[in-house]
Amino acid sequence: MRALEVLLIVTILAVPLFLVYRWIHQGAPTSVPRWQADTELSEGHTLVVIRKLSGENELARQVVASIPDRAPDWDTLYHDAMAEARSRAAALESESG
Repeated sequence: MRALEVLLIVTILAVPLFLVYRWIHQGAPTSVPRWQADTELSEGHTLVVIRKLSGENELARQVVASIPDRAPDWDTLYHDAMAEARSRAAALESESG
């Protein structure tokens, strides 16, 4: 009789814990879309872009700058464009809530 009582108590405790565990893991979104600054190389240009990603899927993109690879002031242009891209991504991220 004592073993049956212990089994009943364990079952009463385990079932709610299992249900909470399933609710947390099934209810969680798989991937929240986010804006991210990025660069790409394309035909002698460095493209600075921002992309809206959900997991590995690209949902949207904006080109911030296209910098010729042979530009004498490439470093300055690149750093300025990346600062703009990060700023724009942060603004879009805050608007998407």
